[in-house]
Amino acid sequence: MDSPAAEDEDFFAADEDLPVAEGADSPAAAADFPSGALPPRRLECFLMRGFFFILLLLSLGATLVILLAGLIVMARGGAVNARWSNRLMRWRVYAQAVTVAILFLALAS
Repeated sequence: MDSPAAEDEDFFAADEDLPVAEGADSPAAAADFPSGALPPRRLECFLMRGFFFILLLLSLGATLVILLAGLIVMARGGAVNARWSNRLMRWRVYAQAVTVAILFLALAS
């Protein structure tokens, strides 16, 4: 199994399919970045992955909170259950749909 550092190297090394700004691959452009710094196109791709990861974690957390609230309401029963159970489960379905959409956007980027 590769270490996370090796995976990062593979990720940043395999960027031939990314759009390249004019002159970005020239030796002079590479010399503008100190050792370990990322060129703008690699940095942009890395930040978008981080953005989608954080967004995905937030949507997963929201889905979990809604699911647990719905389960607690159902366990309590009574008038609270009659009023909130279906509403919370409907919100959970919407939250799951948003989570799946974010996941697809992250995979497509």
